[in-house]
Amino acid sequence: MILISRLMAAFLALLRPLAPIRRTGDDVVILHQLLIGDGILIIPLLDAMRHRTSVSVACPGSLIDLYRMLFPAFSYHAFSEKRPLSVLSFLWRHRGASLVVCPIERRLHRYAFATGARQIIGFGKNNGNACGLSLSDLPSEQMTFSDMMAHLVGLRTPFVPLDNSGSKEMRCILHTDARNPNRRWTLRHWKGLAELLRTHGFKIIWCNGPEGTSSIGSLILREDYTLIPKGLTNYLDEIQKSSLLICPDTGIAHLAKLTTTPTAVIYGQGNPGIHGNGFYWKHAKTINIFNENVSCREKNTLMGIPVKWLNRCDKTPIQCKDPWCQNGLQVMDVFDQLQRGFPLLFSEH
Repeated sequence: MILISRLMAAFLALLRPLAPIRRTGDDVVILHQLLIGDGILIIPLLDAMRHRTSVSVACPGSLIDLYRMLFPAFSYHAFSEKRPLSVLSFLWRHRGASLVVCPIERRLHRYAFATGARQIIGFGKNNGNACGLSLSDLPSEQMTFSDMMAHLVGLRTPFVPLDNSGSKEMRCILHTDARNPNRRWTLRHWKGLAELLRTHGFKIIWCNGPEGTSSIGSLILREDYTLIPKGLTNYLDEIQKSSLLICPDTGIAHLAKLTTTPTAVIYGQGNPGIHGNGFYWKHAKTINIFNENVSCREKNTLMGIPVKWLNRCDKTPIQCKDPWCQNGLQVMDVFDQLQRGFPLLFSEH
């Protein structure tokens, strides 16, 4: 399916010199097919375009409801290379756009070029062959992913958190899931943390993502609740109602950046230097639980692009059977940092 999509783009690109493309689409198009976490972290691109009169976002369908809630004036298009019809619709609908922003995914430049866009911007290396392609090098100094996106389009203002002033229950969401199993804390750790939180008056809300309660059933007590989100906006609403969220380095940690809900992110493989708050999300209330002294956290690429200052890991259980960077973080380590980071939540106990 991906090959079909790419052949369509190549065919239209060959036709460009023969027939000028008449502009019919939106003035600005943001094109990506990032996973949910990174899709949330590129919100600065949408933020920078909020005052443009004609903006379209082509992205995975799972992100559209969230984007539409934040930026209702934009138009949206579900896009995936794996679905050629969505690609064909994109190429037809957005032909002749003034600007296409492909944040950091080089494989998508072919689709932007096939629309006949006058300018295509993003991060990467220019090969000098494509007209209108203007790519920027990744920053040479440490910068979070979201701040990179803001830098790309010249956005200089931080995100204003969603209204989080409503009444909150004394409850804590424990989100245990992560796409890479090596980013998941053990059930023993989660059980110990939940026990401590209950003694400090928290109701425990268990969430294991799309898997439901299949692997965490033994942790759930009668007085606890379970949460199986029906979508990102539903989960965001639950986060806003809660007084605390604890999760691994995964997409839900980034969703919480939209609010001022106190959040603790348990980093193992990842690095808050790239996926933390930075300037754009500076109003989010986040503590990063992170051990810097992990010698095997040695990957220094981002979307395949080398970054000298980056230090992270993506090893799977096949490559690393003992992810001690994650599981070496003990329950009391996390709980002590919660108390120091959010003292008002624990002041009455």
